[in-house]
Amino acid sequence: MEFFFDPLCTFVACSLLAAAIWKWWRKRVGVIVFCFGVLWFVLFVITPLPIWLCACYERSVTAYPMTDPRMKDAQIPVLSLGGGISDDPHLVDSDRLTPASRARLIRSVSIYRLAPGRKIIFSGSSTFAALDNADVTAQAALDVGVDPADTLKLKHCYTTREEAREFAKRFGKRPFFLVTDAIHMPRALQSFRALGLKPMPVPCNYLVQFGQKSNPYHWKPDFAKAMVTKRLFHEYAGTLYYKWRQ
Repeated sequence: MEFFFDPLCTFVACSLLAAAIWKWWRKRVGVIVFCFGVLWFVLFVITPLPIWLCACYERSVTAYPMTDPRMKDAQIPVLSLGGGISDDPHLVDSDRLTPASRARLIRSVSIYRLAPGRKIIFSGSSTFAALDNADVTAQAALDVGVDPADTLKLKHCYTTREEAREFAKRFGKRPFFLVTDAIHMPRALQSFRALGLKPMPVPCNYLVQFGQKSNPYHWKPDFAKAMVTKRLFHEYAGTLYYKWRQ
């Protein structure tokens, strides 16, 4: 399924399928399949459509600002969801973090420093690495000055729903700051609120960023648009699946 979330892979698949249909079945159907692949490529690699969709999705959640008075309440913990790691033995812990995990760590530590003694909870395990996401991220937090007594871990969680269930088991329904990528935040909130939990969203690592001198809505071919499309479709599919399983 992930293969078809990438518009480049979809275009290649449609082209190969169209060629096979053209040669061994019906030429007209082959042309239709090829045209569909081209249309898909144009929509999600050339037009600004994926950027607009992603911007709307990322900003569908109202974030708690760093100036909110509750940011200084040490009784409200921070939950930093796992964002992926590498288990390369030649790297230090901070370099083992993916860009998503690093962004989540930075935001979590920023909140932590507003209230001494606040707990930071690191979650997540890795399907493709020998180390736990929670262990590596927690160690990276210690390297930047977080007190070991203030770090907690939710291990053996491979999905957002599992992270939500494990948090509910260990910490109950107390309010907490939830830190994850902006594009992942809507699905994460859905998972935690479905269990009656009270997450306070603090998104980070926005894929679409606006500036006074930059306009992300352009019509130039850009493989970054393909990456945005893949992430966006992954979240759409995950949200629909969670709703179906509720």
